[in-house]
Amino acid sequence: MRRARARGAPPVAPPGRPTLGTFDASILAPSGKWMMVIGRYGGAHVDLLRFFSVSPVPSFVIERRGLDITGTRQPTDEETSRIPPGFIIVMLVRSGDELLLAMDYRDYTGFSAWLEAGPIAGSWQI
Repeated sequence: MRRARARGAPPVAPPGRPTLGTFDASILAPSGKWMMVIGRYGGAHVDLLRFFSVSPVPSFVIERRGLDITGTRQPTDEETSRIPPGFIIVMLVRSGDELLLAMDYRDYTGFSAWLEAGPIAGSWQI
């Protein structure tokens, strides 16, 4: 169950869901429908878990390697009724495939920082 909070108030985490490393978003699923998800950062990937599900298994996993942000945009009139208010659309590309995520601008700044902080191409860990 998600707890409501006032805008600007620090997040209140329900038991079992830490606030660090997670964000609310929506993804345009391959079916063409927007799905509300909770993004959970990992070292080299982001897990996207269905918002209205108790399953700990992610519905989508987005690998950081090869992922690029191509831009952001405001939702279209049709999209506005399918995603939460105040969200922007983040346009991503990986291996030539386009991926659309909708998220709050503050979450977008964290997401873009996470993506940019990844290892550079051709590097390895020792």
